[in-house]
Formats: sequence, structure tokens, C-alpha cells
Amino acid sequence: MKSRKKLLEYLKQINSVYPEQIKVPETVKGFCDETYGKHSHIYITTSSMAMRLQLEFLLKQQGFKVFPDYDPKGTRVDVEVSYFKGWHWDE
Repeated sequence: MKSRKKLLEYLKQINSVYPEQIKVPETVKGFCDETYGKHSHIYITTSSMAMRLQLEFLLKQQGFKVFPDYDPKGTRVDVEVSYFKGWHWDE
């Protein structure tokens, strides 16, 4: 499982190729996240459905665990990352 930090680094690289197509926070604290038990997820907003599909493909190639069934007709990508105390971590 890859970390939030690795995800942020990779998203910044992608953002240099696809400027303004992906909402990339300045730091890992800026991610939209949820943690349930020992499963932590980051949600990434893209500019379009096509960009979402492209991002899912690129993340999978880099070894990230992507959940394509999350928001199947929308523009958000769900990526599982290594555990951290995100939103809901104490429930």
C-alpha cells in the first residue's frame, strides 16, 4: 500500500503534464479523505470523466489501489493509501 505522501508526489508530476485537470492540494493535509477501521481512502477531483479514467489508469500503473466503482459516472477518484488517522478514524 502506498502512502499519502507518495500519492501527492505522483499527482504533482501528473499535474505538470495535465495542468489544472486534477485538484492537487499543497500538502497531504489538503486531501479529502476518510478512514474506516484500517482502511484509509483519498478522494481526488478531476475536471472531467475522461480525465478521471486517465488518472485511474495512471495510478494503477504506478501500483496505487484504485476503486473505479466509486462515483462511476462522476469525476472523483477513490484511492486507498496506507493507514493514517483520517476523517472517521475513531469510529
